[in-house]
Amino acid sequence: EVCFDNRITSVPAAFRPKGIFTATDQLGAALPAGSTVTATVHMQSSEPAAASLEGVLKATDREVGRSTAVQQVVSPAGWTAFELELTTDRLVAAGEQLTFHLVHAGVRSWAYGYNGDHASSLTITPAAAPAEGNEFGVTVDQVTADGGTVVASGAVAFPDLGPDPQLAGFHAPSLRVQVAVDDPGFRAPTYADVDPATGTWTATVPATGAGEVAVRALRDRFPSAVTSVVLEPDDAEDGQDGEDDRPGRRRPDGPGRWFPWR
Repeated sequence: EVCFDNRITSVPAAFRPKGIFTATDQLGAALPAGSTVTATVHMQSSEPAAASLEGVLKATDREVGRSTAVQQVVSPAGWTAFELELTTDRLVAAGEQLTFHLVHAGVRSWAYGYNGDHASSLTITPAAAPAEGNEFGVTVDQVTADGGTVVASGAVAFPDLGPDPQLAGFHAPSLRVQVAVDDPGFRAPTYADVDPATGTWTATVPATGAGEVAVRALRDRFPSAVTSVVLEPDDAEDGQDGEDDRPGRRRPDGPGRWFPWR
């Protein structure tokens, strides 16, 4: 007799999922559209039945790929392996959480195998990264220290997650830019004004004229890499050092450009 208490099980009901497997970690890098997902799902049923099974990959609340349905006979006598494959049709951004959702019909009660020779598995093969649309980060193009404030501005890019063809009402991600002065851990950052239409940001931060200005983008709770600029007090008396000699400004990259600290 099949022991369903010791396997991943469910029953069809409006208030229970039929088979959802969510990653415990966030993606550390983007997964481009066109990536291949293959799954071997072992199923056993409490009684013989003809089962139809398909796999759906979701990123946060967005469907990013769906396999064709596979039909096989399942029974309590042993495990039946379903081979599923899909190709993602949109970008999965860094910081998102993946969910593999199984949709099936024809079985009243069932179990998914998860150990031994009937362990189900999932393999994701990333596609090549696109030339554009995957950018995520900030630049610092201008910084001015004047008295007790620092005014900074630059460009920001967020990944293009694509449209919502299923009209599922995907949640609108929170797109922000944090600016911190002499605060590498961003414990008390200032949130910049962001213009998504032009891809720019600007912020006024209470600070002295010297210090390190650190900036990063946030998509929901996932941060981009940090871009930093070091402000120094006027250390040139003759004006021949190639820098802008106004206090709190450096221009070693030429007019209008600010040198990121490395």
